[in-house]
Amino acid sequence: MLNTENMNAELREYQRIKKLSEFDLDYTDLHEYLKNYVELAAKIAGTPISIINLIDNLIQWSVSTKNSPIEQRPREESACTYTIETEDYLEIPRMDLESRFKNKPYVKTEGGFKYYLGIPLTLNSGENIGSICVLNTKETSISNDTIYHLKLIAGEIVQKLEMKKKIRDLDFSLVEAVKIKNQVAHDIRGPINGIVGLSEMMKNKEIPEDELIPYIELIHNSGKGLMELTSDILDLDIERQLNSTTYNLEELGDHLLRLYKPGADLKNINLQVKHDSATARQRFSKKKLLSIIGNLISNAIKFTGEAGTIKVLLDIDDKQQNKLLLISVSDNGKGLPHSIIDIISNECRSTLGTLGEKGFGLGLKLVDEMVSSRNGKMKITSARSLGTEINISIPLN
Repeated sequence: MLNTENMNAELREYQRIKKLSEFDLDYTDLHEYLKNYVELAAKIAGTPISIINLIDNLIQWSVSTKNSPIEQRPREESACTYTIETEDYLEIPRMDLESRFKNKPYVKTEGGFKYYLGIPLTLNSGENIGSICVLNTKETSISNDTIYHLKLIAGEIVQKLEMKKKIRDLDFSLVEAVKIKNQVAHDIRGPINGIVGLSEMMKNKEIPEDELIPYIELIHNSGKGLMELTSDILDLDIERQLNSTTYNLEELGDHLLRLYKPGADLKNINLQVKHDSATARQRFSKKKLLSIIGNLISNAIKFTGEAGTIKVLLDIDDKQQNKLLLISVSDNGKGLPHSIIDIISNECRSTLGTLGEKGFGLGLKLVDEMVSSRNGKMKITSARSLGTEINISIPLN
């Protein structure tokens, strides 16, 4: 019975993490996008700080009232990891007297937090992908009316994230439509050139004008008009759409370092991200790349001891007709035996990291699903005490 309950809990957690991954968030731009909500929540609650937390398998990504970029902390250090397990809200009047939190750095230090109230960010499908919380360094009492208004803010945050997802999906669709449009325009240029060329030739022949010229002029003007139309289509400025939905290797590498170097630094791990200079400027779709590579880096940090090394290599194989994005994430951590790799790849099972970090059910299964959704392939090479290397190839055409 207990095993069944544990499996059901892991499956629910896997579904929650999967739902969060579908937002395909770039956490580096969330502060500007959500900062008004944390400021409003703090004002309504009368507390010095409010934080929006989005919680993946290993990391809590935070937007706070501080005027700073996105922050992060290990999920096991978070109070909001308990909030997302609730259906309503979690209130902790005295964190300094609560066994789960009294030894946390943000509580036990001078001026640490005493009061906490967290509201889950609940999707329409029922999953809690994060929370909005308010905190105070002194004892605080918050009314039911205030809690109600904080719940309204939580609902607005979810709606804004849903809208961001819809806009991103539309941008991807637009880029695909532009590709089709360009192909169509190029395909019809040939016939149109033929029409215009024929009409020009016929105009120059000695043919009675009262018989042919009106028809020739019609062909000529129609063909010329179509040529102008296709030129207008091809000359549309699509730079914004392309830049909003694509990376090059250099941009992708910079994003990965900004997001995951702080977590690596916490364990004194040397995180290296390198890319091939020859293909560094070629652009390709962003879709799911941060989620795919980010999860691999998070897991590498989890299974690598202090002072270890993680290497991320990015390259584009453009020597064949179908270009491939090549991704390699390797570490010199404790490694994974084949039995664990099989379990992670086929079931939602979590394992413990080098410092006891929980896997929280995501593992490699979701990464494999995301890679497959882009028609890619993933290969895992790992052994105990020899580290792990994961290689991914994703078609770019």
